[in-house]
Amino acid sequence: ALAQTLAEQNQTLQVLGLESNGIGDDGIEALSNMLKTNRTLTCLSLSANQITDDGLRFLTDALVKNPATLEELNLSGNPGIT
Repeated sequence: ALAQTLAEQNQTLQVLGLESNGIGDDGIEALSNMLKTNRTLTCLSLSANQITDDGLRFLTDALVKNPATLEELNLSGNPGIT
């Protein structure tokens, strides 16, 4: 629901901190879909979640499709990323 709202309605949010929320690859897939269209978010922190290499692939795909907006991405503390 959050990712969908950000994709469709966000016109002002620039910084989003989602640290230690237990976000796994399904959540990252939804956030990645939002990142493909979002034009305002410049800083996203996803540290200390449960993201794996599969989730990282979703993020990479999104950032390739929309490389101009996000300037800072924190993925520290996700032991599933090798």
